[in-house]
Amino acid sequence: MSYIGSNPDGTSFSSFSERFSGNYSTLTFTLSRLVTNENDIDVYVNNVHQDPFVAYQVSVSGETGILSFVEAPATGSNNILVVYKNYLITTIVPSDGSVTEAKLVDSAVTSGVYGSATAIPIITVSEKGIVSNVQNVTVNIPDPLNPFLLSGM
Repeated sequence: MSYIGSNPDGTSFSSFSERFSGNYSTLTFTLSRLVTNENDIDVYVNNVHQDPFVAYQVSVSGETGILSFVEAPATGSNNILVVYKNYLITTIVPSDGSVTEAKLVDSAVTSGVYGSATAIPIITVSEKGIVSNVQNVTVNIPDPLNPFLLSGM
């Protein structure tokens, strides 16, 4: 298994939600996390899912997102629920030249050319999208110009 940064099965992503209170007049709410488009969140008002293409828009303000409703939500205590979808906690970009071969996990696959005029490559990919095995399978293709080979004579 090879990857750079946090383990994808670990803590790279965290679910998060927050609530706001409507008052029939406030249209915009400052989100506590950065959101760049409407598809990054699900919004519910009084437990009714809001259509991101009709009911609200999202914009960026510094390090946070701004949720702007087309119509002000009804008055209620914590009646607006914002659910963030797979919010990325951190992004780590290694500096150029800092990742050496020693830091990469070996896989079962060796470098080489797979497939040819007489071999078909078989590639096995794990559930995590990692190539775990590659092999060549030899194929005998009869010569179409030699009728004796085609008829078995």
